[in-house]
Amino acid sequence: MNDSRVLRSTQALFDILRGKILSFVDKPFISKNPLHRLIPIKTDLCHCLTLGVFIGEKSLALVLTDEKKHGADKELIKWSHIRFPEDLDIKDKDFPLFLKSSITKFLGKNKKVAVWTAIESKYLKLRNIVLPDLKEGKIANAALWGLKKDIDIDPAKEIFDYDFIADTWVDGVKKKNVVAFAGEKEQLNFIKNLFSTAGFSLTGITAMPFALQNFIRTGFIKADESPILMVNIARHSSEISCLSKKGVFLTRNLRTGSAGLVEKIM
Repeated sequence: MNDSRVLRSTQALFDILRGKILSFVDKPFISKNPLHRLIPIKTDLCHCLTLGVFIGEKSLALVLTDEKKHGADKELIKWSHIRFPEDLDIKDKDFPLFLKSSITKFLGKNKKVAVWTAIESKYLKLRNIVLPDLKEGKIANAALWGLKKDIDIDPAKEIFDYDFIADTWVDGVKKKNVVAFAGEKEQLNFIKNLFSTAGFSLTGITAMPFALQNFIRTGFIKADESPILMVNIARHSSEISCLSKKGVFLTRNLRTGSAGLVEKIM
């Protein structure tokens, strides 16, 4: 997904972004608010707690949610944003200890918590595909071949899956709309082992486009029939996702971030 065609196709977008950023280059924003925030946990929890953990380039984001009852909407309980200690990297041997300490302090006395994390879209190959109106048992194989038409997939190095979005009609013919995707086994196993070493068993691993899509599906982000384009500019990379009520249309990861943009502007 990080090929030269993708980089060229988004060049115009970043030319616009450079123009928007230029007026702020000589006026750096310095927040007076602490990066770490804890909200007291309510006493009427139903013990359906879910912890979301996202490991960024230089910081750790933790979010705790609860359900009033099983199957109900998630309610935000508290969140925290913690910077890594200086010179600490996710691949350092001491990182699991930092991860364990941060999560343990964040959870406090809460022990029965489902733990989820997310990988960046650069470790994901994804396409929105329209298939014939197949029976459920045949969708997976058709989705895999549909993805292979656009993207090279190595079964030995990648894990394949798909998400059925909805039935759709094309020229009066009923079709199946799915999102087909493949994730790097090496990165997924690395994340699982990282949490395991820190003393936590992951309930599941998602990817950022699907995490963002959940905000639309649950109504936290209002969307009509038109897709929404979300751009996340990190320090050394950027991520573009096209989302709608029907699912993730596409996602792209670019090797251009805020640091590179500022350097070119200066």
